[in-house]
Amino acid sequence: MSSFFRELKRRNVIRVAIAYIIVAWMLLQVVDVVVPILALPDSVGKLVLLLMGIGFPLALIFAWAFELTPEGLKREKDVVRDESITTRTGRKLDRTIIVVLVVALGLSLYANFSGREETDKTESIGNEDADRSIAVLPFTNRSADKADAFFVDGIHDELLTQLAKIGSLKVISRTSVMEYRDTTKKIPEIAEELGVANILEGGVQRAGDRVRIFAQLINAATDEHAWAETYDRELTVNNLLEIQSEIARSIATALHATLSPEEDGQLDRRMTDDLPAYEAYLRAQSLRRTEHPEARQTAIDELLFALERDPEFAAGWAELAYAYLQNYWFIDPTESLRNLAREAIDKGRAIEPDLVDLDVSEGYYHYWGFRDYDKALQALERAAKVAPGDVEVISLIGYINRRQGKFEEMLSAMKRRLELDPRQADTYFLMAETHQLIDRWPEMVEALQTGLLLEPTSTYGNNLKSIFLIERERNLGAALDLFNRYGVYDALYSNFGWWIENVRGNYDAALGYVDFDQFTETKFSILPPERQRGLTYLYSGDMEAAERELHAAREMLEQRRDENPDNPRPYRSLCVVYGGLGMEAEAEATCNKAVETFSNDAYEVGFLRVEVAKGLALGGLTDQALDMIELYLTEPSGYGPTRTELEPAFRGLHDHPRFQQLIKESGSGKREAEGQTVPSPFQGEG
Repeated sequence: MSSFFRELKRRNVIRVAIAYIIVAWMLLQVVDVVVPILALPDSVGKLVLLLMGIGFPLALIFAWAFELTPEGLKREKDVVRDESITTRTGRKLDRTIIVVLVVALGLSLYANFSGREETDKTESIGNEDADRSIAVLPFTNRSADKADAFFVDGIHDELLTQLAKIGSLKVISRTSVMEYRDTTKKIPEIAEELGVANILEGGVQRAGDRVRIFAQLINAATDEHAWAETYDRELTVNNLLEIQSEIARSIATALHATLSPEEDGQLDRRMTDDLPAYEAYLRAQSLRRTEHPEARQTAIDELLFALERDPEFAAGWAELAYAYLQNYWFIDPTESLRNLAREAIDKGRAIEPDLVDLDVSEGYYHYWGFRDYDKALQALERAAKVAPGDVEVISLIGYINRRQGKFEEMLSAMKRRLELDPRQADTYFLMAETHQLIDRWPEMVEALQTGLLLEPTSTYGNNLKSIFLIERERNLGAALDLFNRYGVYDALYSNFGWWIENVRGNYDAALGYVDFDQFTETKFSILPPERQRGLTYLYSGDMEAAERELHAAREMLEQRRDENPDNPRPYRSLCVVYGGLGMEAEAEATCNKAVETFSNDAYEVGFLRVEVAKGLALGGLTDQALDMIELYLTEPSGYGPTRTELEPAFRGLHDHPRFQQLIKESGSGKREAEGQTVPSPFQGEG
């Protein structure tokens, strides 16, 4: 054995083994750094390791069988022992090994130092909550088929959903990050705008039955990679969900975020094993964000397809319930839609009772379906415990708070929403509107200006600006100009332009805002063109034309009332029509019926009282009209004193002492009488 060992040493086999191991180690270190940067699959590193393993015994055999001579490589048995230069070759190998060892030691020290430095950076991430903040930029579609964009967006959305369940992370919502799709902005600039310390970038490539997902976490302060990984797997739903969970856990680890057992369990949720069903679910989620009724119906069709393929898809049932409720709230408040939503929720509960998606849908069910705010909040509070960073849940709770008259709580929810969704202009507009409802005009202006900086052409924001211009400045021209530039030509917003032109006495122009091609219905009332034209003729003094149009509106609205007696909207609109026709008894009875249908909604009730007050005033029911005006002037929502004074339906009340007193004593009117004004940033517009 000793002679064999001496022969190994003489032939430099041991030196070759040492040199091979050192070089292989250095090569693996290089591969470990290069693979994530070049977005290469994990298999590259494994392949290099395999080749190094295969090459090791071959190198030893080669060193044993061959010898380097002045004439070149020769088989060892062909070399005369006295002419062998293995000793000299061994000394060269020793020097080579020493040099390689020095280089390897340097790399090791650098790696350890960098690792400690990176660890220090990572640990510093855990020192403050701000350092555990992250924005997940829209994933890049690396597939050849551009139609896979919905699939890529769906993966991105699902990852955001997973991260929102980790309470110790601050995760920026989808709305704010989507504007950075294909951006040329640098990572530090994006992070500053979103108020985060970390950015996650990623891409998805789908090819046949394979999917590759790449993700890299970047420290915004240093613009350096804190973590990166590429996942190359068979395209199955389970693999997709597993990758999302792995990414979420890796991010939590890198940012030193603590995962509770409940949060960790939520990351492993099951959805479906059926890929076409999952893809249909992702398409439906994308479609439900649009305001187009056709897209909403397509979303329902996609979900019905998904659930036909997999009836055990609990998240699909939750999404279907939401889709039905969305149609119920915005389009068609029929009991059948509400019942379908309940059925979908119950089917989902039977499969996965504790699914957070079902809690959210149940919150919508009680909120939109019955305005049962207490039950809605119970469901949403359960959801908030599971997904504390879910902006949708935070927003819903805020909306319900406002409808309950809890305006401070609503504003607090919106501030929390801004932390997670800083680029969403609608949040500022919601805050502006809420401040306006409770008569805080300086705060309203501040929030409105910020929102308009983010979205200058927003119909919602410019409508609020128009309200300010009317209520605070009586600047009808500027308000109408904003509407004509940024308004949407539909029943809800065109009613605004119609109203302004009637106030200004431009009746021909007012008629131009009511020529719709279809029957129109808003959340507050029904506005058929016949009603709007009839009122315009009434305000202009053309009684014959007014009666003709209002009678046509009456027949249409009475038919709608009789077809669905539980729908409150026909009563509100008929209240005004009967009043305009001078049908005092019918106006009184219908207006009272409309009042009975008022919901327990602090946000809407003022606007509903305005509608009824119009009908009572037009019908000559002066005292009852003044009672209604007094109510809404002392409550949040509804008209302020300026719009009340300008309202054409109230012209017959202007000389009434009580009306004059109400205008003088109401919130803004009282402050104006005392010389208190709100500095306007909009003066001179229009």
